[in-house]
Amino acid sequence: MKQSHINADAKHLRHFLDLCDGNWHNCIYVRCVFCDTRGFCNGSHFLYHADSSGIPCVLTLADAEMIFSRIPEPTECANAITLDEFLALYKPYLESIKLMEKPCPCVALLRYQENTHYDW
Repeated sequence: MKQSHINADAKHLRHFLDLCDGNWHNCIYVRCVFCDTRGFCNGSHFLYHADSSGIPCVLTLADAEMIFSRIPEPTECANAITLDEFLALYKPYLESIKLMEKPCPCVALLRYQENTHYDW
């Protein structure tokens, strides 16, 4: 079933768009080809762009498709990697915030980042 609304929080979307200058071509495409939680994140892939601290800011492909009104292509992004490569690259960070063992580290990271946009 196709997603009918954006799931990411508005403040998170603004942060993501600021990081990538509003252009998905500046992002890294992550392929979740061997994901055990298909359907959990309304899509099997996601985009990310690192902030000035090197922390990845993620956005599901389903949300990206709605924001950019087309499906971002891996070959048109700054780079494309697999989920395993993403997890290996960010393992120390994900372990430090206790997200490495979550069923879907991408969605867990997205929810974690959304919560950090609010300081009340």
